Amino acid sequence: MAGTPNACAWRVEDGRSGYGRDTSHSVAARLVLLAVILSVTACGGVSALDGNFPAAPTIQTFVATPASLPAGGGTTTLSWTVTYADTLSLAPGIGNVGGLSSKAVSPTANTTYTLTASNSLGQARQTVTVTVGP
Repeated sequence: MAGTPNACAWRVEDGRSGYGRDTSHSVAARLVLLAVILSVTACGGVSALDGNFPAAPTIQTFVATPASLPAGGGTTTLSWTVTYADTLSLAPGIGNVGGLSSKAVSPTANTTYTLTASNSLGQARQTVTVTVGP
């Protein structure tokens, strides 16, 4: 941005934009009953919530079908829906399940499974318990 050294540009979701060394007061004023999306366009070119900035992983669903098995165990299917994950693992004892959306398991006792989704911005974890009845 020629002519605006050390300046940052901001944009809020109502479409207004401006330049200045400190625009925090302008953004703060719009926070009252207004959802603000801040997009830094001049300071490093990072843009939030527009598809150009990576998101943290999320686990939308993680279920066991069926969630209860008869005495002695059996087979159940763990299934999940995950977004923004670079790696996906399932514990205990299963490991990498990247590229999969389900996994058949055969517990013989009550077992709590933990699905972990990771990327460079963090991790998301969710558990599901399969009960093995009397």
